[in-house]
Amino acid sequence: MPSKIYCFHSFKFSVIYKQMLFLFVFLASGVIHSQNEETDQLIDKSYEEIKQFYLNVSEDSIALKEKIAAAYIAKAKKNNDSVNIARGYYYFSTMYGEPELGVAYADTIVQYTKNLQHKNFPATGYFLRGYWHNEVGEYRKALSDYLKGDSIAEQRGNKQQQSYNYRVIAILKDRAGSHSEALVMYKKILDSMETIKYEKNFDNADYLSIIYNTSNVYIKLKKNDSAKIYSRKGRTESIRIEDSSFYYNFVFLEGVIAYFSGREKKAFEGLETSLPHIDDYSKAIAYYYMGEIFKKQGREQNAFRYFKKTDSIAKSIDFSFTELRDAYEHIITYYEEKENFDQQLKYINKTLEIDSALSQSKELKLDLVKKYDTPLLLKKKQKAIDELSRKNKFGNTAIAGLVIVAVVLILLVFYFRLKQKIQKKNFEELLNNTETSKKVVEAKNSVHNIPPEVYKTISLNLEKFEKNNGFVKNLTLAELAKKLDTNTSYLSKVINEKEGKNFSQYLKTLRINYMVERLKTNKKTRSYTIKAIAKEAGFGTAQSFSKAFHQETGIYPSYFIKKLNDN
Repeated sequence: MPSKIYCFHSFKFSVIYKQMLFLFVFLASGVIHSQNEETDQLIDKSYEEIKQFYLNVSEDSIALKEKIAAAYIAKAKKNNDSVNIARGYYYFSTMYGEPELGVAYADTIVQYTKNLQHKNFPATGYFLRGYWHNEVGEYRKALSDYLKGDSIAEQRGNKQQQSYNYRVIAILKDRAGSHSEALVMYKKILDSMETIKYEKNFDNADYLSIIYNTSNVYIKLKKNDSAKIYSRKGRTESIRIEDSSFYYNFVFLEGVIAYFSGREKKAFEGLETSLPHIDDYSKAIAYYYMGEIFKKQGREQNAFRYFKKTDSIAKSIDFSFTELRDAYEHIITYYEEKENFDQQLKYINKTLEIDSALSQSKELKLDLVKKYDTPLLLKKKQKAIDELSRKNKFGNTAIAGLVIVAVVLILLVFYFRLKQKIQKKNFEELLNNTETSKKVVEAKNSVHNIPPEVYKTISLNLEKFEKNNGFVKNLTLAELAKKLDTNTSYLSKVINEKEGKNFSQYLKTLRINYMVERLKTNKKTRSYTIKAIAKEAGFGTAQSFSKAFHQETGIYPSYFIKKLNDN
């Protein structure tokens, strides 16, 4: 799966699109039946009755939902009813919160309905598949599916599908590099939203996201004055609706605009101000531009330090973006000048990897000839390997490099065969360990600039916080600092000293450790959906929980639960 490619914040269409897809798939009418009916009798019920039974079952009763969905499909297959077969597979596609399964079931929906002349199908199958591709950052595939679905919706005269899909295609066009086309669409969406923004149920977050994307696309088109107009509009609207989190997203954006306008001092101030309030994706970008400012000032050591921060964050969240390649070029040159060929080779390989990731998206058209384009990098890589070989009097380094390359190639060839074996091993290790991972960091009684008694108090309060499972709640660094009666600077330093992690990584590890133990000891919890488990662990979405679980344990939660149940 490719790393996610940066496109600033996009408006939150996941929930909206799921609701829209359900509306396309089913008509909301019918009688609600008792959940105590035997599922083996459902096949004799009407489709509407089976649907209502499914909707009334608790989200956590995954096994029962599977039986009901299977009954729906069995009835449809018995009647040779392709539309209702597709509707049954829609249940399975959205039941688990797993993108891989979602794509597979969406494929099935398309196959069953591709030759139909139905108002909603097969367009809904393409939309659903596009949704899942988007969730894992496969934007080119997502855009292709949305455009196919939109074309079919237009042919069938389905205006509702087209209207909802218009926003999604605007974002994906932006991600695919078609910025001028995306701009026209964003402005058309904004014009329609301006007329209803004071209505009671208006989605303000949606509105701010479109303003953000409009400003961002102007940056990409090198129209900084227009970008500034929309970023200021976004800040003003954030104040009006009292959305402080989005306010600082616009402060961050204005820092980027100031950089491209040649106002480095203002850019640095804006980026630095936004840092405590923005997510890790934006932080990685902010540190990159702060590094570029130092580079322009000739302060190479400072630039190197900020580029390394960018690399560290990007690595921790599996995040690739075009500017990261520029940061790697600077790091490569730095290590080359220091004759640190091990590190130079490491970052040359990283650059080659990012080239591969970036090349998978139309969005990432590199508009300049890079100093370290792929052929040159391959030559530099060989030169670095040769230099390492020359310095090593026994010549073992070059041999080891060739062995590593051979091993990597073998691993790639047998990847799918080994995957199951690796997952099983990770499961067994996880089953036998009391915690998924705990970085051993030397304990200290104080940290630079923190009084010893304050350090001790914060440490004790953190232990109570962990013991009481306070981390499962939606919590920011500022909110936890307030609860512990300290400030964010002290709290962040203590966490970093004690755990060797930043605040976000600290919370993620606590939550995964907590849920691993729950799943191992509580059979009922294992019957919940991934979405419900994610929510209980403190994650916002099933996808973010699954990704975090995999990063911490090496396996996905669905596999872990299945193996626990098998045991």
